Amino acid sequence: MDKEIDTIKNMKENGAFKKYIEYIVFPYYKNLVPGTKINLEFPITILVGKNGSGKSSTLHALYGAPYWKSCADFWFSTEVDPIEETGGEGKNRFFYGYREDKQSEIKEVMKTRMRRGSKTKEEDPDYWETSKPIKKDGMTAQTRNDPVKKEVVYLDFRAEVSAFDKIFHFAKGDISGKKDLLRKRSKYLNRLFNGEAMRFPGAPDEKVGVVKELNDEMKKKISSILGKEYVSIKVAEHSLFKNPGTSIYVKTKLSSRYSEANAGSGEVAVIQLVKKIEEAQEYSLILLDEPEVSIHPGAQEKLKDVVDLINYQNTDLLACL
Repeated sequence: MDKEIDTIKNMKENGAFKKYIEYIVFPYYKNLVPGTKINLEFPITILVGKNGSGKSSTLHALYGAPYWKSCADFWFSTEVDPIEETGGEGKNRFFYGYREDKQSEIKEVMKTRMRRGSKTKEEDPDYWETSKPIKKDGMTAQTRNDPVKKEVVYLDFRAEVSAFDKIFHFAKGDISGKKDLLRKRSKYLNRLFNGEAMRFPGAPDEKVGVVKELNDEMKKKISSILGKEYVSIKVAEHSLFKNPGTSIYVKTKLSSRYSEANAGSGEVAVIQLVKKIEEAQEYSLILLDEPEVSIHPGAQEKLKDVVDLINYQNTDLLACL
């Protein structure tokens, strides 16, 4: 592990991580202490703290930092949980500094919660936009800068529920009805995993689901984390069980093939984690919210193996535990 850490450190020093967010500051944001600053000196950052300390809130802000992204996807006002602001200094806001590349200067970007509404645009009480620099907040920028343009991959492990679990454990209806639906629809899923035409009534196959078989490198990484030797891993994104969801179909060296119906929730989560990191665009920002959920302690320890994927993709990662 020390070797991998040194490699990533050298990559950072040599400018391998472009469009890199160097720090983020919260002059006034949710329940964080005003003026809180987080320096992201290393491309892998772990946020650790007790429940309610603002770890997920920080990830939501980072999610909303790039161009065309907004933390309002996660945090918005309702009558039960209103976002109360006094205007001026009381407006929720944060700013961050990023470099396009090693040679460029740091660009600071302020994002502020506004109320958008006009004759041409739909009213949005949770609209976030860039604003001019505010010196009293500690900004050094002289002009308003465009947000960083980079892909964000956000994985909330509390929400990583398989297609089977969505219908069997969370959908309305009795057990008998759920089992009947799963039996009837599973033949189409089986065809999808086998590379056959699904012939699902009323919709073309490409609209119903797609499947991908993971490569040897991903299988090796997943095997290391979960302590199993996987021979085959297929991941399907589909709407066969009414709602959009994810199904897996795997085979290990010591087992016959099985789907997520007979897999552990941690197994599905780790497969999704490795797959999404491997598929991320170069220089992406990867955010992991509570990756320890549903994953046994041994697998949590081996999550450090994703460092190799971060190294390979030149991505930066933040996780909260």
